[in-house]
Amino acid sequence: MHLSLINPINSNVSACCSLNLSVCRAIGVNPFGEFLSAELWIKADRDMLHQPYRLQNTGQGLNRVQQCPEVSREMHTILHSVQQRCGGQWVGLSVIHLGDRDVPNALTFIDKYTQVPRILAPIISCVERLGSLAESANTSQFIKLYGGAPLLKMQM
Repeated sequence: MHLSLINPINSNVSACCSLNLSVCRAIGVNPFGEFLSAELWIKADRDMLHQPYRLQNTGQGLNRVQQCPEVSREMHTILHSVQQRCGGQWVGLSVIHLGDRDVPNALTFIDKYTQVPRILAPIISCVERLGSLAESANTSQFIKLYGGAPLLKMQM
C-alpha cells in the first residue's frame, strides 16, 4: 500500500505527519515498527495454513506464493477506513498486493509493511520538531540556511 498523503492544495505538513501516524496506528503498527495487532498475525497464520501454495521464482528466489483472503479482507477494511478519514483527499494507490510476484504470501506482506513505519518514524519526528528546533539558539542558524522551518518541512 503506497501512502501519499500530502494534500497538494494545502500542503499542511503536520497534518500529513499526524495522518501518517494515524495510518500506522490503523494498520496496527506503532511508529517504531512493532506490530500491535495480533489479529493480522492470526489471519496471516490462517491464510498460510489453509490456502494452497506453489513454489515460484518471484525474482527474489523461490517463494511460497499463495492467496491471502483473510489478510486481504482485513487490509481492505483498514484501507477503506483510512481513506474515509482523509475526507476525500486520498492521494495515492489503493492497491494491496497479496499472493503475487511482489508480495507472495501473508508473512511477506506483514514483513514488508511493518518496515514502512520504521523508515518513516525518524523523518516524521524530525519534521514535527523543526518548529522548536528553529527557535533554539543551537540550531536556528542551520535551519535558516534552508529557508526556515516551513520551507525545510516541505523539502523534507
